[in-house]
Amino acid sequence: MKKSILTQSRILEVAETMFLKAPVEKVSMRAIAEAAGVSKGTIYLYYETKEDLVWSVIDQYLKRFLEILETLDLAIVDLNSVDEVIDLIFEFIETHQSQMRMLHEVSFHGYVGLPRIEKKYGSIWQIPLRKWVESGIEKGIFHVEYPEFTTDFIYASVHTMIDSYILQESAYDEATIRHALKIMIKKMLR
Repeated sequence: MKKSILTQSRILEVAETMFLKAPVEKVSMRAIAEAAGVSKGTIYLYYETKEDLVWSVIDQYLKRFLEILETLDLAIVDLNSVDEVIDLIFEFIETHQSQMRMLHEVSFHGYVGLPRIEKKYGSIWQIPLRKWVESGIEKGIFHVEYPEFTTDFIYASVHTMIDSYILQESAYDEATIRHALKIMIKKMLR
């Protein structure tokens, strides 16, 4: 692997570790450079601003999350694929608990602005879901009168419940939330 790719990966890894321990605004580019064993100028070769670095941390996880949703393109269009996707989402969250909590903390997503994150990713995440719902309607498997509304509602509901779970603000445990999401989505699509 090229040295430049390794250096950039190291900077990103160190920044993420530091953001897990302290609010973004308290972590300086100088501190990241020192911890990564590079000069401050080297960081700026890869990231013009700290905001660019924060976006790179966000992107690496949100892109992986998108890959999970894109499995809907590969899934058989039926109600059982709802279970598979919800299970994949929760497995991803469990695997990356600390990072998911960090990304959802106000001090972190507030640094770049939650509306900007939602603008960048919200519509992207809905694309595979909408295609899957429309495919199910075309095949006569799903019986939905308003596919766009249904997709938006499913997205908003899943997002809200998962956010409250990640931030440990939910009164329900993971198994209950998983089960409730599966039931809710299946009922909406019947």
